[in-house]
Amino acid sequence: MAENKLKTRDQIDSRFKWNIEAIYENIELCEKDLEKALKLSQDLLGYQGKVAESAETLLEVLKLSDEVEATFENAFIYVHMSKDQDNKVPEYVELFGKAMGILSQISTNTSFLTPELLSNDAEKIYGFIE
Repeated sequence: MAENKLKTRDQIDSRFKWNIEAIYENIELCEKDLEKALKLSQDLLGYQGKVAESAETLLEVLKLSDEVEATFENAFIYVHMSKDQDNKVPEYVELFGKAMGILSQISTNTSFLTPELLSNDAEKIYGFIE
């Protein structure tokens, strides 16, 4: 019976591998976006208690929240895929842990948004949209 031997990553043709460099050219750029997402989430804290103060404020909050999410999501996908390529690379495992910590901080920083929006009168929010 023939023995099936698994190939190592370096033995696999590159066309069958993820091209994570299409997301970030290197880990340093990814780390910058992780830090940027965290900083933006801290900026959101300045809107706590003011989310529905005006249509302009609500728009600012929603745009900033979207930027936090998009920035973090891109970085997290890169981090997660890097780690999944090879769980034996300490740099990838460490970066994954860092990203999870930042996710926790971002979640804490933005936890006021949904309750604050829901506590406002729906007609007021719909009026802002119009």
